[in-house]
Formats: sequence, C-alpha cells, structure tokens
Amino acid sequence: MPRVADGMPKSLVDNPRLDRWLGFDTPGRVQLRVGKVELGQGIATALCQIAAEELDVALSQLDLLAGDTDHAPDEGTTTSSLSIEVGGAALRLVCAETRMLFLREAARRLNCAPDALAVEDGAVWMGDAATGLDYWSLPVSLARDASGAVAPKPVGAHRLVGRSVPRRDLPTKIFGAGFVQDYAPAGLRHGHVVHAPRSGGRVAGVDEAAIHRAAGGALEIIRHGTMIALLADDATILRRAAFAADQAVRWDGLLPLEAAQQEAAWLLEQPSREGAFGDPAGDRPPTLTATYSRPYIAHASIGPSCAVAAFQDGHLTVWCAAQGVYGLKATLAGGLKLRPDQVSVRHMHGSGCYGQNGADDAAFDAAAIALLRPARPIRVRRRR
Repeated sequence: MPRVADGMPKSLVDNPRLDRWLGFDTPGRVQLRVGKVELGQGIATALCQIAAEELDVALSQLDLLAGDTDHAPDEGTTTSSLSIEVGGAALRLVCAETRMLFLREAARRLNCAPDALAVEDGAVWMGDAATGLDYWSLPVSLARDASGAVAPKPVGAHRLVGRSVPRRDLPTKIFGAGFVQDYAPAGLRHGHVVHAPRSGGRVAGVDEAAIHRAAGGALEIIRHGTMIALLADDATILRRAAFAADQAVRWDGLLPLEAAQQEAAWLLEQPSREGAFGDPAGDRPPTLTATYSRPYIAHASIGPSCAVAAFQDGHLTVWCAAQGVYGLKATLAGGLKLRPDQVSVRHMHGSGCYGQNGADDAAFDAAAIALLRPARPIRVRRRR
C-alpha cells in the first residue's frame, strides 16, 4: 500500500532520516538520493522537479543518486506508478521539512520570524535583500528523523512541478553513453555463463577445443562446480566463443518441451477451471460472449540485459539496471555466501524492464565470475 495509517508515505516510514535523502556537502550543490530508479518513465526528472520545488533551488543545482545500496534510501522496487505516488510524496515531505529547518535557523540568527524569509537558489532572502545565508553556510544537521508535519507548498505556488522540462537523462543516452551497456571501467573483462537451454540441465561434457577454435583469440574457460563460464579481454572473441558453446556443451536431464506447447493452439486445448463468484443483485444481466486472440508476445526488453561486477579486497560491487537494488543485494549475498555488508549494488540506466528483464540475472552471472576472478571488473551482456 502506498501509505500507512499515520498518513506518512511508506518510503518515508521505512527511511525516516533526512540525511538519507539529502546532503549539502558541496557549496551550491544539493545531493539528492532516492530509491526509485529511472526505467524510461522519466522519474529522474520528475523527482528532481519535486525536490527543486520544495527546496527552492534550481534544477541545475541537483545531483541525483538513485538506487545505491550504500547511500540511497531503500524504497523497495520501482514498479507500477508508485515512484511518484509514494517516492515522490516522501521526497516532497523531506524537502519541505528540510527547507523549514534551514529557515528556522536563519530566522534565529536574524532575529525574525521564519515566514519573513524566502529561499532562492538555496540562498536566504529577507524581502529584496540577500542575507548572506544559504543552505551551505547554515549549521543545520539533517541527522534526524522526519516528522512529516511540515506542509509542502500549495499547488498554486508551484513553479516547476506540473511544467514540462527537458529530460535530464536523455542527452547522454542520445549520444551513446547513458546505459549500463556503455559502462567500461579500466581493466574491464568480458564474461559469459553457459546456461542450460531448459530447466533440469546437468553438464554431460564440454568440447573445450571447439570453443577455443571458434573464439580465435585468448579465452579462458572456467569450470566451477556446475558452472561453466567464458572470459576474455575482447568482446568479439567472447561473443564467438559463447555461440560455439551452444553446440560444444552437452547436457543431461533437460526437461522436455514440445514445440506445440509454445503455440496458442496448445494453450486453448488445455483444460480450464470455471466457477461463479458472488451473487448478482437484482435481475440477472444478459450474457455476453466474445473471443479474443493474439500471437505469442515476449514481455521483455528490446536491448540485451547487462551488468558489471568487481570483487576487490573482499567486497563485491555490482552495476546494473535492476528494479530493486536492495533485493538484488540480498540475493547476491545469499546466493554467493557473502555477508550483506560485503555487497554494494548501484543502479545504472538500462533498456527498460516493463514486466521483467534479465538485469538481475546478468548481475548474478557477472558477480559469480568476479568472485572467481577478482580485482578486475567483469562485464556480462546477455545475447538477444
């Protein structure tokens, strides 16, 4: 549910500390931290509009950090329309209260009432006169829980919210550097985990010579328990090896799946369970009959899922386009037998994930390889 009994948004109930959301460490800049992430729906811009509106700063003064298990609040997953309804509502209250705390401290120093002051681009004004005070010079601690009692601005006072502004995430994406697929830290290696084509698969044999021949360059084949991974410094070499592995790895125990089972006709032949629910009041309504059909459609991203992982000095860091970085952190820690404090997950923009994509799966693959080959970052990009 978006809200709880006391009227506070759930995101704020779960993350009450103001300094988990905001920081003013760099003069003239506002560090804005949120748990909801950009999936193509525009919330990176919308949440900045909300924060800038309530803090009375310019949009250009905001540095947004979204989906970071080390620094950003845990707002669960980015799903449905809850980023604005819940995350935005929480952020609005956080920023309204933060602004009031600064105004009260400024009023104490200036010996006036807080409502005699205003904020413009983070600076405190009294009427038409600058006071010389601002968010970065006033000694206000945000190491406190939000009360939720400070009312945000009324709609009539909005200058930014409700207006169209340029999307802050589009420039880098348009020019080819805005996605996790573009992330290439120094020393990057390219990895691929060979998965069974269907459930139940167990490795029966591997023709490593055939994979090496197809790769045509330096390639490492990693065998660890039931996992087979390929690793190369060159993405093209890895790609050739990955395609060759489809034929070079033999499997036992694959669950059978007939081709017809993927067709709509097969689904229509399966038995159905019918039942009546409720008791219609009054006269029985007329019976309406209709038939609808459509071809099989994969509810999946257009772009291939990708993640980068690095295991260094006993700590795992993963960059990916997960919808829920804290949930992925728990999965990585549990699945790889690490302590939660050994894992950091940082969101980077991906190719969209309406329904589900393989961001978390690519992240787990990259992390599994990184643990076996530490120090250098490992990039896993799923094939289409």
